[in-house]
Amino acid sequence: MGRNTRLNFSSVTTLEKYIGHLKEAYLVYVLQRYSHKAAERSGAPKKIYLVDNGYVAAAAVQLSPGRGRLMENLVFGELLKAGFAPNRDLFYYKTRNGREVDFALRKGLKISSLVQVSYGFDVPGVKEREIKALLEAGGELACDKLTVVTWDYEETLDARGKEICFIPLWKWLVENRA
Repeated sequence: MGRNTRLNFSSVTTLEKYIGHLKEAYLVYVLQRYSHKAAERSGAPKKIYLVDNGYVAAAAVQLSPGRGRLMENLVFGELLKAGFAPNRDLFYYKTRNGREVDFALRKGLKISSLVQVSYGFDVPGVKEREIKALLEAGGELACDKLTVVTWDYEETLDARGKEICFIPLWKWLVENRA
């Protein structure tokens, strides 16, 4: 499950037990990393999403999730509403070089869309980081639909022959462009 020092759990087993209880109560979803191999999916670190951003905000005093995390959690919830099932056709992805893409959406046997969520486009290097991650993942997964959901930045960019759509969160929510 990764780092557990911020929550002060004594062991990974205890943390996994608590997360299991939260899953059973339908308070959290656990998202696996995409791989063609089921063993790699189950063995890789997982990402946790809460069913409601209210829970994220309530815990924010201690955990300080930030707006980017709230946005990512909101996009995850909207993908669920759009019919994507976690660990069946909704995953996250990590490239061979360790770059992470927030959401990899599968239709049939193929990843049909890659979605990054990024709040801080005013921070130097963020746009370039998101572009590199999407291009790398798109190449590895043979996926051409590349989207970055932003707070308020909008642009369609051609990078290395692939189109990347930067879309504000409000517009993505209205158009539901998963």
